[in-house]
Amino acid sequence: MLARAGQFAQRTARAGSDPRFTGSVSTFDPRAAGYQDPILVTASSGAGLKLKVAIATGMHETIGADLVANAANAVLTHGAEPLTFHYHHSCGAADFSVADRIVAGIAEGCRLSGVALSGGHTAEIPGVFEDGEYDLAGFCSGTVERPSQLPRYDATEGDVILGLAASGVHAHGFTQIRRIVSGESLGYRDPAPFAPHVSLGQALLQPTRAYAPIVGAVLREATAVKMVIPITEGGLQGSIAKMLPLQLAARIDLSSWRMPAMFQWFQRTGGLTGLEMTQSFNCGLGMIIVVDKLRTVSALKVLRDRGEKPLAIGTLVPRSGGDTVRFSGALTA
Repeated sequence: MLARAGQFAQRTARAGSDPRFTGSVSTFDPRAAGYQDPILVTASSGAGLKLKVAIATGMHETIGADLVANAANAVLTHGAEPLTFHYHHSCGAADFSVADRIVAGIAEGCRLSGVALSGGHTAEIPGVFEDGEYDLAGFCSGTVERPSQLPRYDATEGDVILGLAASGVHAHGFTQIRRIVSGESLGYRDPAPFAPHVSLGQALLQPTRAYAPIVGAVLREATAVKMVIPITEGGLQGSIAKMLPLQLAARIDLSSWRMPAMFQWFQRTGGLTGLEMTQSFNCGLGMIIVVDKLRTVSALKVLRDRGEKPLAIGTLVPRSGGDTVRFSGALTA
């Protein structure tokens, strides 16, 4: 398995990475990647309950891409460029055909995020996992030049909140999803009620979007970014709230984007309020970028020049008690 993983890793090599794939330990040379005074940023990730869908359907090809994107997107919150990725695959007894598909997905995720697959390990732990079960953990390292670290401390009232589209449900909200699917007596191989041309499992397993290339371009070229916030656990509300400075709140207009059909079905079928949706799901937006109110135009230009369709969804406002994230409007179809 190590030799096969090494073959996948070779496809993701980049300046500074170690060409040798020796398992769980590797090196990286930030100076070879062009950094002068780098700060190291690290993030860990798992695949959460989404892993249960991959195991139940036997669709193991994309769950590794989620693992990479979750960690690489987290590194972006400090303004860092994701550079290397390690994985840990735990199982009861290794099924090499399954492991091969998982690692291939990890390598594809590395390619999409622009990181080098620099290490990994498959561990057999009999008695811990049932036949066919496994778990995944991922670790991403990146660097940022010392003066460019995020979040910036000069965030202020009026700074603009931009939203970037999600690729699907990403990797969070699966407690609600599993409850809804079970209540409807649906199988993951049944047609998706909101997209009958694909199975429910295929729709739910659409990988978490890799935002590193597009966010990296804005960080390099616009010099306007004050915060980068991936939408993860806690949905829109929780993800944004935990990143805000103590003196500021976010005011967000829920009617400023269209909620995809998948999330409409979750809300309708699960009997969820708009607020409950924002507490569990990304609702169609997978990444938030807070930009200087005086440099919004330059940030929008960088995004649009790369084919992105950013949405201005709100602004920062003074915090005066109450909710840290203040919603207006309603989620729309």
